[in-house]
Amino acid sequence: MKIISKIAIIITLLLGAKGISQTNQELLRQIDSLLTNNNQNNTINGNVLVIQNSEVLYEKSFGFAEPNRKIKLNKESKFLIGSIYKEFPAVAIMQLSEKGLINVEDNIDKYIPGLPSWSKDISIKYLLQYSAGLPDIQTKKYPQDKIITTKDIFNDLLNIPNLIYKPGTDYLYTNYSPLLLMKIVENVSGKTFNEYSKIFLFNSENINIKTQYPYIEKDNLAVSFNNEFVPDNFKLEIPFLFVSNSYGLYDWFKRIDENSLISEKSKLFLGKTANILSDKSMQSPFGKLYTTKQITSREISVTEHTHDGSFGNFKCIARRFNLENITIIILTNQNTNNVYEISEAIYNLVIKKKK
Repeated sequence: MKIISKIAIIITLLLGAKGISQTNQELLRQIDSLLTNNNQNNTINGNVLVIQNSEVLYEKSFGFAEPNRKIKLNKESKFLIGSIYKEFPAVAIMQLSEKGLINVEDNIDKYIPGLPSWSKDISIKYLLQYSAGLPDIQTKKYPQDKIITTKDIFNDLLNIPNLIYKPGTDYLYTNYSPLLLMKIVENVSGKTFNEYSKIFLFNSENINIKTQYPYIEKDNLAVSFNNEFVPDNFKLEIPFLFVSNSYGLYDWFKRIDENSLISEKSKLFLGKTANILSDKSMQSPFGKLYTTKQITSREISVTEHTHDGSFGNFKCIARRFNLENITIIILTNQNTNNVYEISEAIYNLVIKKKK
C-alpha cells in the first residue's frame, strides 16, 4: 500500500527534516503538541492518523495497549470500533440489493423465518434507518460473570412480545437492527457474515471480527480500561466484535467515498436518516453523511462522512472531508469522550495551514 511506505518517515517529518516546507513543519509541530498535551493530561490514550491527498500527514501512538502499562500501542494496534461496525451489514445489504437478491422495501419475515409476528411489519429499510420499533439490547441485565452469547441475544429478541412503537414512526439506535441485517445477509448469501466480509467487504486483515471479549489472542489488540487503569469486565461472544487499526478504517472510508463497494445511489440512500423527526442527533447507517447539491447540475455530492463508535472504554471516530481530501482517524481504549473535539481541532489546524 502506497501509504504504508511513507510511515517510516513520519517521525522525521515531525522533527523537521530538510525538504519539508516550514509551513508543514509548523503544522506537524502544532498537531503533535495538541495530542501530546492531551496525552500528558490523560485525555488521550490511542492512535491518531491524519491523511491528506492520499499521503500520511501525521501518525502517532499515545499510551498503552493494556492496563498493566507494560505494552505500548503501535501503528498496527487494533481497537474495537463500536457503532462504526454498523456500516458493514448496511453496505452488504445494498450489495445484495444491487444484485437483485433482496428488496429493501420487503419485510424481514421474508428473509428470516421464525421471528415473532411483529417481523411482518418491519421492512429492511426500517432496520437500516433504526425506525423498526425494536428496543435496544439489554446486556446489563445479565450477571457480570456471565459470558453473553449470540444465542442469548437472539433468545431475548424472540421473546420481545411487542414493538415499542409502530415501525416508521420513531427512532432508536438499537444494535438489534444491524444484528438482523447480518442475519439477512447470511441467509441470502449462504455464508456467515465473517465469511461474507472477507470476500466482499474487506480487502485486508486491517479490519476483522473477533468472536469474544476478552480476547483469546491479544496480538496487537488493544484492551480497554478506565482512567484508573481498571480493565473493562464485560464478557461477550457475539457476532459484531469488529476490530480495526487506523488503516483499516481509512481504507473503508476511502472505498465508500470512491463507490468501489456500492454505487453512489446506494451510498446516498444509506446516508439518509429516518424521515420522521427533526432530531439532529439521529444517525444513518453511515453515522453522519453530509451532502450538498450542485447548483448547475443539481447532483448531490458527499462533502463529509463522520462516524464515531464506543464499546465500554473504547472510543473512536473516523472523519473524511471530501472537499479538502482529509481523513482523520482516532482510536482510543481509555474513553475520555473527547475524540470528536480532538478531530475537530486537528481539522482546523490543517485547514488553517491551507489558507
